[in-house]
Amino acid sequence: MLFHYLHMSIKGNFMRRYNSSVSLVGFALVCLSANAFGFGQSTLNASQDSFVYSGDSDASFATTTPILVKQSSSGNGDREAYYQFDLSGMTSLVQSAYFKVGVEDYYTSDIQVNYTDQSWSDDDINWNTRLLSTTELINFPATDNSDLRIDVRDLLNDYISKGKSNLTLIISSAEITTSSLKLASLESDEQAKKPQISYDTVASDYPFSFGIDYAWSEKGDFSGHTLDSVTGALETSKYGGWKNLNLGATGYFRTEKNDGAWTLVDPDGYVYISMGLNTVKDEGSLELPSAIQSFGINSLGSWSSEDIGGIAYTPRWNMLAKFINSEEELSSLYDDSLLVPVFYPGFADFVDDIAKDLAAYADDPYVLGHFSDNELNFHKTVQLSGSLALDEDNPLFIAANAWLIEKHGDDYSQSDITDDNELEYEGYIAEVYYKTVSEAIKRYAPNHLYLGSRLHSDAKSNPYIIKAAAKYVDVISINYYGRWEPDAEHLALWESVEAPFMVTEFYTKATDSGMENTDGAGWLVAEQRERSLFFENFALNLLASKANVGWHWFKYIDDDGANKGVFTESYLPYNELQTSMSQIAQMVYPLRSYLLDGTLDFNGLAIKETETGDEVDPIEEVTQPVEVVEPVGEVTEPVEVIEPVGEVTVPVEVIDPVEEVTEPVEVINPVEEVTDPDEVVEPVGEVTDPVEVIEPVGEVTVPVEVIDPVEEVTEPVIEVDGSQNAQSGSLSVFGLLAMLTLIIRRKLAVKQ
Repeated sequence: MLFHYLHMSIKGNFMRRYNSSVSLVGFALVCLSANAFGFGQSTLNASQDSFVYSGDSDASFATTTPILVKQSSSGNGDREAYYQFDLSGMTSLVQSAYFKVGVEDYYTSDIQVNYTDQSWSDDDINWNTRLLSTTELINFPATDNSDLRIDVRDLLNDYISKGKSNLTLIISSAEITTSSLKLASLESDEQAKKPQISYDTVASDYPFSFGIDYAWSEKGDFSGHTLDSVTGALETSKYGGWKNLNLGATGYFRTEKNDGAWTLVDPDGYVYISMGLNTVKDEGSLELPSAIQSFGINSLGSWSSEDIGGIAYTPRWNMLAKFINSEEELSSLYDDSLLVPVFYPGFADFVDDIAKDLAAYADDPYVLGHFSDNELNFHKTVQLSGSLALDEDNPLFIAANAWLIEKHGDDYSQSDITDDNELEYEGYIAEVYYKTVSEAIKRYAPNHLYLGSRLHSDAKSNPYIIKAAAKYVDVISINYYGRWEPDAEHLALWESVEAPFMVTEFYTKATDSGMENTDGAGWLVAEQRERSLFFENFALNLLASKANVGWHWFKYIDDDGANKGVFTESYLPYNELQTSMSQIAQMVYPLRSYLLDGTLDFNGLAIKETETGDEVDPIEEVTQPVEVVEPVGEVTEPVEVIEPVGEVTVPVEVIDPVEEVTEPVEVINPVEEVTDPDEVVEPVGEVTDPVEVIEPVGEVTVPVEVIDPVEEVTEPVIEVDGSQNAQSGSLSVFGLLAMLTLIIRRKLAVKQ
C-alpha cells in the first residue's frame, strides 16, 4: 500500500511520499510515537547491535552507545545501524509485531530500513564486512519523537513460516545529512529504550488484530495503533454493560476495582465502560438515542439534554462557577486575579443549596454521575503568592497565611515559598473544594457517582490536585488536549491514586471538512481518516490503562466553524470516525482485557454467564449416602415444611430448633421402638458424624419449629437420598423431620 499525504505547515504546502520496496512482506508502516502503548504480550530483545562507519572501516562499534546513522556528503562519514534478532524460539505466527528502539536525537532526513537473514557477530561486523545482500523494508520521514517503531508482523510471519532463525534490521539515512540520527543500544541505561520486537501470538480466532498508521497534524507527524479487523459482537445490557460479567446489581452506577483494574458497573451489575459524546441535544433530524447508540455511544456527556431517555447521562451543576458569579468581589477575584475563592464565608452553604436540586435525580438509575463544575482555575496564576498579596483581612489571605505558618513557622518570608509549595497549595485549595462539594452531593444523591470537576491544562498534571480529587470523587474527570495521545507521565500519575479516571473531552478537526477550524483546543489534521486514527489510537491507549473507565468525545455536531463533531451541522455522519468508534465499541470489553493481561475475560476475571449475576458456588459432591430414620414417638403439633422451589446449588444450613443445643449432639438409638437402628449422616451444617438416638421417657408434646426455607431463595438445593446411594439424591421431608425430632427428644431426655 502506498500513501500520499498533503502536508500543510507554516512553511507552506509540500508533498511527502512514503515508499516501500515491492517485496513478499509488502508494506510496513512506521510508527514514530512518543508514547504508544505496547499491545504485544511478548518481547524479544535484540541479540546484538552495532553500527558500521566508513571513516574507520575496520573498527567495531558493538559496545558503543548511542548507535549512529548518517550519510555524509563526502562518503567518508557514513554510518549504518545494525540490530540482530534470534527468532529460533518463535514457532507460531504472530498477530501483531513491531520493532521499537528509543531515539536520542533526530535529524530531518528520510530514514531507510532494510532486512536480511544473514548472520554476523560483534567482533567481525565493520564497514568492510557490512551486509550488502539486503531487501528494503520501508523508507519514511524522520520526525521529532522519542521512539521509532516499525510494523514487522508480515516480515516475522514470513521468516517463521520458512524456518529462518536470524533477522537483522539495517537502518540508514536515505539522503545526505549534516548530523547523526542517534538510536538507543543494548548498552543504553533505560530499559524501555533498548531495541526490541514486541509481538503476540494469540489464537487466530481472536476477534481483533492491530496495525500501525501514520498521520499529519499541525503539531507534527504522528503515528498510532489501529484495529485492523474486528469481528463478532457483544451482548450488552440496556445500559450498555457487558452481559458476560455481572458483579452484582445495586440499581445504580458504581465503580469497582478487580485485580488492580478499575471498571464502572451498571445498575444491573454488568461491567461498563463509558463511551460518551458531549453536547448531544434532542433536536434536529436524528432519532435519539438510537442514532448515536448505533456506533457504540452508551453515555451522554456534559452539555447534553437530560430528557432524551434510554441512555446514561451526566448532569453538571457549576457549583463554584455559580458561587463566583453570586458576588462581584468573587467574580473579580476569579476572573481578574484567577484566584479560587473556596475560603470565602458562605461557600459551603451555597453549594448545599445547589445540591438540594440533586434530590430530584436521586432515584434515576440512568444518571451515570454528576459533574460539579467544568475546568476550574486551580492551576492558574500562583494561588499561594497571589493570595498573600491580598489584604490581610481577606479570607484567601488568612487561609494562605495559616497554611504557610504551618509549613514554615510564624517567621516565614516570601523567599521561603518554593515552587513545590505553590503546587501543594493548589492541591490544598482543590481538597477544600472537593470535600465540600462531595459531601453536599452525597447528602442529596447518595446512590450516584461524583464525577469531579473536569480538570484540564496544568491542573491535570499537578499530583497534589489529583491526590486531593481522589480522596473525594468517585471518578476523576480529565479534559485532555495538547497531546496526540495520553502520555506516560499523565497515565502514571492518574494510576497512582485510589480512584479511576475518565477523559471527558478530546477531539481533532480535519481540514478536508472545508471549515475554518480556528475555534477550539483540538489539533488540526488533514483528513477525516486521520481523525479516526486519532480516536482509535487514543481509545486503545486508554483501554490499556488499569485506571481508565471511559471517554467522552467532544462533540455531537460541528459548530463555531470547527470540525469537532461526529455529525455535520446538517446531521450527516462522518463515516470514518463513526466506524472507528463502532469498531472499538464492538469488542471493547474483551479488547480492554486483552490490552491489560492478554485474555478476553475482562481484567483477568472469570466470565460468569448467569441471569442474576450471582457467582455460583455449587457443592461438587456428597461423598456419603444418607439413610433416613423414620420419626419415633409422637409429635402432637403439625410441622409445616415448605418444599424448596426450583434448583439450588448452594448448601442449606439446618438450624437446630432447640436454642440450647449449640454443638453437634450424639443421639443414642431407642431400644424399644427401633430394633434395627439406622445411621444418620448430616449432609450439611454442623452435624457431620453418625448420631444415635435415645428414646426419651414420656411423651414429647412440645412443638417443633422448623425454619422456613424462605421463598425468595432461588438457588437449587442438592438433596441426598440414602436409598439411591448416590451423590445427588433426595432427602425426604419425613427424613428431615425425623432427624430433627430425634434431636429434640434426646435433649428432653437429657434434661429429665
